[in-house]
Amino acid sequence: MSTKLTLSINENTILRAKRYAKSHGTSLSVMVEQYFSYITADQVQEEEITSPIVRELSGLIELDQDFSVREAYGKHLEDKYLK
Repeated sequence: MSTKLTLSINENTILRAKRYAKSHGTSLSVMVEQYFSYITADQVQEEEITSPIVRELSGLIELDQDFSVREAYGKHLEDKYLK
């Protein structure tokens, strides 16, 4: 059951939040509800910390056992800024 809630928030913040919500295909109501659910959870589990999109994409790519995220990111930065 949904209940109406009135909030007083800075106008610029609301405008930015509306743009963010629209670009992510959601609504401010859903964003606020998800945030409240997150901060009021008694126990935060790993799946609650990651976004639904990250959970959906997790496991799609299989990496070699010796793959290093740190090294890959370092190489990415070198390629981006030194070339």
